[in-house]
Amino acid sequence: CKEVFAATEERFHVTLKELRKGRNPLCETDMLILLEDVFHEVDKLPNIVRVHFEDKLTVVGDLHGGLDDLLEIFHVNDLPSPTNPYLFNGDFVDRGNQGVEVCVVLFFLKLLYPDHVFLNRGNHESEDVTRIYGFEKEVERKFPGGRVFRQFVRVFFSLPLATIVNDRVFVVHAGLSRCGETVEELQQLDRHIEPWQDQRIYDMLWSDPRREAGWYLNLSRPEFGPDVTFRFLRGNNLDYIIRSHTDVKEGFGYMHSEQLVTVNSSPLRQRRWFFGTLVERAAFLLLDVNMGIHWTTFPTSAPISKSAPPPGHVPGQLNRSNSPNPFNGTTRARAIPFPTSASLAAAA
Repeated sequence: CKEVFAATEERFHVTLKELRKGRNPLCETDMLILLEDVFHEVDKLPNIVRVHFEDKLTVVGDLHGGLDDLLEIFHVNDLPSPTNPYLFNGDFVDRGNQGVEVCVVLFFLKLLYPDHVFLNRGNHESEDVTRIYGFEKEVERKFPGGRVFRQFVRVFFSLPLATIVNDRVFVVHAGLSRCGETVEELQQLDRHIEPWQDQRIYDMLWSDPRREAGWYLNLSRPEFGPDVTFRFLRGNNLDYIIRSHTDVKEGFGYMHSEQLVTVNSSPLRQRRWFFGTLVERAAFLLLDVNMGIHWTTFPTSAPISKSAPPPGHVPGQLNRSNSPNPFNGTTRARAIPFPTSASLAAAA
């Protein structure tokens, strides 16, 4: 490295320009400094971060190493800034081959705008999962020797588990915990572990919604019904939940009387069929000051376009006859077995 790394706006724009050309300008020393700095920034945060904004907040779902998708979102919605805050809802890595570059951009932005860029942990922010789904190999190919990968894991374990927006909306990567039903209980967890080491964290990062009431406790991705959602919202004085984790045909979907919203921002351009679901579009959403949702969707191989439902829709007030619900029918992805013996034992 020619100079000591520092997360400045000038350095960020130079880095972004190089990434657009397909080059990562950060050497191993730069990467280690970036990871060390962002670790200290996120590690001091609580498990559940409370965010307040006065104008708008963009929420981005799974990215899975899709740098082009991230840059396309920025092209349409502008870069994060103090006047354009973003919340990234986990699963930054794996499956795609540019997880390192996605993390470079997100971590850079977190250091530049710590009060306006927010990062939730996803189930793929895990040492075990990244060793199976490709990110460890990607890091080793780009930065051999293991030092950079170990620092990535350290950062992943320190990411917050969820975010509460304007005291009204709960944003979590996957779902709710069957053991912790209040925000205060979730704040007491030690998050610096693998998800399978604590059932409550596992549920938050791995579970999926279901139509039927109660819990369906399979070994890999537990499923929770509308009664679980309503009880959590009522008990914590919240309006609705935003989550990711599940691939949906149109990039977004509503369940549980529209009090649970799913957003997926990875169109998986190399894999249109994903575990039985034809993923045709991806999406990101904009929350306005009234907690209304403005959707923007983009197809697997076309420019981003605006999409229904009507701008400013507040979940629970949607006219179903005018807007599609991607969760209708059987569009939900099937369960993916968690591929470690320890996690299976913990989930039993």
